[in-house]
Amino acid sequence: MVTHPREIGKTHIAVIIALFCFAVTPILLTEHFKEDNKHVISPNQLSGYSDISRPMYGEVLDYPYDVRLCPVCVGTSLCEAAKEGHLNITEKISIEKVLSGKLGSEDVIGKRLINNTLFYQFDKILCEIGRYDNREGCEIEDGLKHLFDYSQVRAGSRKTQLRRAFDKLVELGMNLRPSGPLLCGSDRFVDGLIDMNTNGQQHDSEEAMMGHYQAMMSFVLNPEGQLLKFFEDDIDFHFPRNYGECGRMVIVENGGRMLPEFLSSSWQERVQIVLDIFNLLDHFLTKSDDWLIFVPDINLGNFARAPSGDLILIDLEDAIIIDKKETGIANLDSLQFQLKGGKPCNMDCFTDFSDNIFAEPEKYCPLVTNYLDFQQAAVCLVFLTDYSTELLLDKDQVEFNVQSSTNVKTGGLLHDPPSDIRDQLNTLVSKCVTESVRGERLQAVNDLKDLLRTTLKSRKHEEI
Repeated sequence: MVTHPREIGKTHIAVIIALFCFAVTPILLTEHFKEDNKHVISPNQLSGYSDISRPMYGEVLDYPYDVRLCPVCVGTSLCEAAKEGHLNITEKISIEKVLSGKLGSEDVIGKRLINNTLFYQFDKILCEIGRYDNREGCEIEDGLKHLFDYSQVRAGSRKTQLRRAFDKLVELGMNLRPSGPLLCGSDRFVDGLIDMNTNGQQHDSEEAMMGHYQAMMSFVLNPEGQLLKFFEDDIDFHFPRNYGECGRMVIVENGGRMLPEFLSSSWQERVQIVLDIFNLLDHFLTKSDDWLIFVPDINLGNFARAPSGDLILIDLEDAIIIDKKETGIANLDSLQFQLKGGKPCNMDCFTDFSDNIFAEPEKYCPLVTNYLDFQQAAVCLVFLTDYSTELLLDKDQVEFNVQSSTNVKTGGLLHDPPSDIRDQLNTLVSKCVTESVRGERLQAVNDLKDLLRTTLKSRKHEEI
C-alpha cells in the first residue's frame, strides 16, 4: 500500500482546523488551475532564459521533475538515476503533489514541493521580478536572486530574508501559508539548514550561492525535504529516509501502512500502535539536546507503520521546530511539562494560541512548551474516540461538539475494548480530550499508557 501525506484540498478534521488552522488550511484550487499540467511554464515561455534547459537529461525528466527549470528547483542529485532508468516515478496517487515509483528495488514516494497551481504562480512572479531594463523573456533565475537578496544572505540575516520573501510572494498573489519551521525556526536552525546545501563550496562560489537559493526557495514553499535532510542522521526522530531530489521533486522512502489500515487489526496490535504514538511524540520533545519538534497537525494520514516496524511521521511540512538552546528551554525528561496549576487548556485555549503564534511568532513561539499537551488531546480525540471511528471509516465531514467532549466514548484504534477496562478507558480518554484542571490531561495520558501496557501484557500472558 502506498503511503502518502494528508490529502490537500479534502475536507479536514473540523476540530484540528479549529485548533491549528495555519497548519492544516487546505490550499485552495480553482477549476482553471487543477492538476492538468498544461499550466506549468513551458520551454517556449522561457525564451529569454534558454540556458536553464537540461538536454542532458532528455524529455523523460520534464514532468513531474521539471529539471529544465533548474536551478530554480530543489536539486539534481537523483536526475542521473532517473535518466538511466534507475528512478521511475510514474504512478500518480489520488493526492496532488504526490506520486509513487521505484528507486532501484526500493519503493519510493515522489513529492513535489507545491502543486502545479502554485508553481505556475511562483514562476510567473519570478518572471516579473526578474525582468529589468525592459528586457524581453522570462528571467526566473534572476527573479530568484531578487527574491532572496544574496547580499542579505551573506550578511547572516537569512531568517528575516525568508520571511520578507514569503510576504512578498503573498503580496504578489501566491496562495501560500507559512510552514511551522518558517514561523518558529531560530536563526541557528535556519542557518544550519541552509548551509548544509552548499556542499562544502566556497561561500562566494556560484554553486554555494545557488545552494543557498534552492534551500531558501524550499524553506518558503515547503521545507519538508530540507527537514528530512537536516534530521537524517538522527535515528530518534523516525522520519522517512530522504533519497535526494530531481528538479522540483523530493524522493523519499515509502513510509509503509497508514494508521487507518489498522482499524481491523487485533486489539493487541492496535494498543501497541497507540503506545507507539505517545512514545513518538515524547521522543520529538525530549530526545534532542538542541531541538524540540512540536507536531500541530495530528492527522491520521500523517503517521505510518514502516516496514521496519517503527512508527514514523510522514509529513513534516507543518512541524514546529523550537531551538532549545536559543530559547533557554531545558531538556524535558518526561511529559510532565510543569503545566499544573492555572486554568485548564482545552479546545478554545489551543485555538487562541494558534491565532497568536500565527500573528506574533517571535513572541509566542517560545511559549510552545506551555501548550505541548495539545498533541495528547488531539491524539486522544482524533485516534481514540468514537468521533475518530467515523473519521477512520473515511467520513468526509464529522461534526464535533466541544461542549460534549467530556463524555466521549472510546473508539477509533481503541474500539471494542475488553469489557473489564471499558469504563476506565472512557474516563481516561475523556480527561485527555478535555481537562478540568491544568495538568489533568497529562496525568490521564500517563494513566492511560499504564493501563494499556497492563492489558497488553495480560493478553500476551493469556496467549502463552
